[in-house]
Amino acid sequence: MDFRGKKYERGTNWSDPEVVELLHLWADESVQAELESCLRNQHVFNRIAEVLREKGIHRTGDQCREKIKKMKLEYRRIKDNNKAPRGGRTWKFYEVMDRVLASPCLETDLCSVSCLMLEQYL
Repeated sequence: MDFRGKKYERGTNWSDPEVVELLHLWADESVQAELESCLRNQHVFNRIAEVLREKGIHRTGDQCREKIKKMKLEYRRIKDNNKAPRGGRTWKFYEVMDRVLASPCLETDLCSVSCLMLEQYL
């Protein structure tokens, strides 16, 4: 099956520690500013993948971008469902995603995001 001109192969599932490291890098204030400032941002995800590789996590920029994209979709799905009376669906990364996506990033918020991730998953 072709996917954007490339042969599509399903990669391995992301482990929780891998997701935590990805979120830590993605939540960085400078990364968020760069992602918001440009439409074509694959180079940002390539740099994230490079840092992950240095930490022993072998993922491509495309994999990082897709993972964040799917996590944003899950976050929005849960956020919308929680507005309904019977919402209440939970997700272990919801609080972290909410801190990054719900309001403009502040340095203190990013520190608390990192601390929250470390406490919960490592």
